[in-house]
Amino acid sequence: MKTKHAHYTRLRDKIDAPIRDIEIRAMWDGLTYTDMKYKEKIDVISKKYYVSDKVVEHALNEIPKTEQV
Repeated sequence: MKTKHAHYTRLRDKIDAPIRDIEIRAMWDGLTYTDMKYKEKIDVISKKYYVSDKVVEHALNEIPKTEQV
């Protein structure tokens, strides 16, 4: 059934995802100064944000629109 009202949870999730991706990239940059291996870093970040490894890897590989030429 369609509704005329906005689905606020879905809107919030769409806004939160880019912010989360930026935080993931910033955390990754911080973890580069540790002796952790790639998989360990992915595990730490996925546990912090309660997301899968694929979501973390997607956030790391995504090029922000400001950096695209």
